[in-house]
Amino acid sequence: MRVLKEHEEKGLDDIARDAARPVDFDAAEATCPACGTTFPTSSARCPDCGLNFGG
Repeated sequence: MRVLKEHEEKGLDDIARDAARPVDFDAAEATCPACGTTFPTSSARCPDCGLNFGG
């Protein structure tokens, strides 16, 4: 799986690679994959772009 994941991410730039990573809601803060805003994970919606994470 690791090799497949590395191959999949090979053509991505740093921004796209970061956006493809899942948001860790166990952490105090997360970075929105859509706009890059850092927000507290106590909210299920990005305060900047409004992306909803299912909450």
